Order: sequence, then structure tokens, then C-alpha cells
Amino acid sequence: MLPGNLRAALVEVVKKTTFDIEADVKRRMQEPKSGRTYARGAITKRASKVTRGLGLRERTTAKGNRRAIAGYNFHRASAAGEAPAVDTGVLINSVRAQVDGLRGTVSSGAAQAARLEYGRNRPAFEPALEAARPDFERDVDGTIERLSRG
Repeated sequence: MLPGNLRAALVEVVKKTTFDIEADVKRRMQEPKSGRTYARGAITKRASKVTRGLGLRERTTAKGNRRAIAGYNFHRASAAGEAPAVDTGVLINSVRAQVDGLRGTVSSGAAQAARLEYGRNRPAFEPALEAARPDFERDVDGTIERLSRG
């Protein structure tokens, strides 16, 4: 059992490190990517004489409205070895940090998280954890040394 002031100080170190890892995972997902680029849906506007005159292609919606295709939204995916690219926001918004005493957890509730991290070689969690390890160890050692001196 740890003395009260040492335990409280270590809980703060765990809390800081856990939330730093969460922020690092999200930062890695938002970095520029170098994977393939593909169209993610058309940008449309109401069809009119002007859009027809410009030569824009048209399509009919499920409700029967005519829409002119003015362009496309694009998405650049991550390449192997890069953290997953943000597309719909489901994955990045599901990353959560939780602290319970001396235990910190950073996890994702998104179904694709484990598949991307381990199956598709799109790591975000492992590199963030490894990057935080030296600072965590230094902070723990410094806290113990500071409190042992009195």
C-alpha cells in the first residue's frame, strides 16, 4: 500500500499521461496522409438552365428532383504504417481516455479500431503509447524522488 501523498501524486502522473496518449492518438489520425485518393460523393446543386449551359452532368434523386453535379468530395486514405485517416469521424470521436486510480486506459468503441490497428497495419494507439513511455517513466521516477526527499 502506498502512502497517501505518494499515491495521489502518482494518480496525477497517470491521469496526465493517459490524456496525453488520447490527444496523441487523435493528432496522429489528423496528420496528412499519403495513401490513395478517391471520390467520396458528388457535390450537387439545383439543376437549371445555367447549369445545363455550363455542361454539368445531371442526376435524378430518389424523390425525382434533378440535381447538377458541380464536383466531388475527395478523401485521402492512410498508407500502411500510418494512423487511420479521418473520414466519417466515427473512429476519432470514439477514442476515449479513462482513469481509475493508478490505472489509465485509452480505448475506442468503434468496430473498425482493432482491425485497422492490428489487421490493416494502420497503427495509432501503439505508437502513441510507446512515445509516452519515456516521459511517464521520468515523471514517475521524479515524483518518487521528490516525495522521498521530503
